Amino acid sequence: MNTQGHYVRRNRHRRTLTACLVCAGITAASLPAQAAAYRVEGLWARGAATALNDAGEVVGWETGGSLATWTPTGGLKLAPVTYSADTPWGISDAGLIGGTSSRYLSTSPDFGYRTGDKGFLWDLETSLPASDQENAPFGLLGMAISDVSPAGHVVGTTSSHEAFVRYNGTTTFLGGLSSAAAVNSLGYVVGHSATLDGPFLWTPDDGMQAIGPFGPQTFVASFPTDINDEGVVIGVGDLDGCYCGVVWRDGLGVQGIGYLASEWQSSYPYAINNAGYAVGRSAVSDGVSHAFIWHAGTAMQDLNDLIDPSSGWALETAYAINNRGQIVGQGRYQGSEYAYLLSPVPEPAHWMMMLGGLTLMGFMSRKRKP
Repeated sequence: MNTQGHYVRRNRHRRTLTACLVCAGITAASLPAQAAAYRVEGLWARGAATALNDAGEVVGWETGGSLATWTPTGGLKLAPVTYSADTPWGISDAGLIGGTSSRYLSTSPDFGYRTGDKGFLWDLETSLPASDQENAPFGLLGMAISDVSPAGHVVGTTSSHEAFVRYNGTTTFLGGLSSAAAVNSLGYVVGHSATLDGPFLWTPDDGMQAIGPFGPQTFVASFPTDINDEGVVIGVGDLDGCYCGVVWRDGLGVQGIGYLASEWQSSYPYAINNAGYAVGRSAVSDGVSHAFIWHAGTAMQDLNDLIDPSSGWALETAYAINNRGQIVGQGRYQGSEYAYLLSPVPEPAHWMMMLGGLTLMGFMSRKRKP
């Protein structure tokens, strides 16, 4: 018997099986939302989780006015930044956090500058102001920061109502009367321009160009809220009398994404990931909203229908979704306000398929001669 060859083959089979398990884990983590149930985790009381990166690191605000950060390994940290209300709206893959400190809490990102706003940059690892904050003119110009891309682009609006993007120590002003809402990993910025009388897309190569329209051009409240790395833009518009979420694709134009309750016809998407899954909130009764998830070709789904109905949770708003399908937002647990994290859980059928494949591989490896 060739003992060395036997161990080489056996180790090869073990490596193959391990690779299959790893791949299955990745697949499970990125399953389409409508094909998965979600596990709910309460992160902190009296606040909201507003952004997360692909590592599952979460940022948000706590009602006391503090910046809240949560990581899978370090748990919760609270850190007051400047004023009495610190609202982060983005976190990069490297842990750069950007947001706006105001004199009151904001439950929705007002993509523009308000008197007294001050942008901030924060480092997740050190729980201190990011080094770039000392060099950037955020405080001097009274900038409001509305997003940070996975790659570290920072976007926002100055006190003179001009959108900007900052990357690698360089700040670029986008021109005109404008406000920036979001930025993707390529540095593409979306927002609203009074000069263009509607939503815009800005790219490093082509500059600012009008997109949409998301509704009547005079309807100022029509604006983008996010853009993914595929260039798909979501936002809010006025289509056929419905003040609802919309999606824009180059060459395909604008379409509505729907709503949860026909008698209320209202939805507000906050974020979209690279697979095209958008999340937000939609009215279901007077003064009550539910968190939703949407994907092209499917109807909007209430996230409350995708969790354990006996969990005690009522999910009110979904603020962000990462490329692993994890979602963060604000809801109520047994009646009390909480920031939450949803993580996809594979369906039993998925695990049965995976286990069946592994069983077949094991059988085939046994059939081979030593």
